[in-house]
Amino acid sequence: MNSGLLCFALPCLIVTIYFGGLYWKERQFGQWLRRDGQNASATIVERETQAAGRGGMVCFATYQYEVQAGGETIRLTQRQQISGKLYQRLSEGDRVPIRYLPVDPATSRLEGEYRDRGKETSPLMLSGCFAVLSILFLAALLRG
Repeated sequence: MNSGLLCFALPCLIVTIYFGGLYWKERQFGQWLRRDGQNASATIVERETQAAGRGGMVCFATYQYEVQAGGETIRLTQRQQISGKLYQRLSEGDRVPIRYLPVDPATSRLEGEYRDRGKETSPLMLSGCFAVLSILFLAALLRG
């Protein structure tokens, strides 16, 4: 058995499981939010970027919203990572739809056209790529 191929295939398999788990977690959270969440409107109060590796950047939007809980109004502020494309579209003061969990109103996400679907699908795509690599290397191991 070729130990070099095995040394590469095993990490690929581990990464496949990791990204598959991220996808599963994000998918479960999205279903929970769609099933039990409430719609609300929020106001963008800040947009910011942070430097990321290799000259990239990560974009964030901070939004405020109000919910009714226990007979009183609670104002909450959340910060969410967003795509660069969405960052370009949003401005401070924009009203955006959100969805939050009534059992934990601080748990919320941008909704509708502002929902970042990349966060839902990126782990699945990465998991798929590493799964294919793992299969190819494992097949090579078994052949020779």
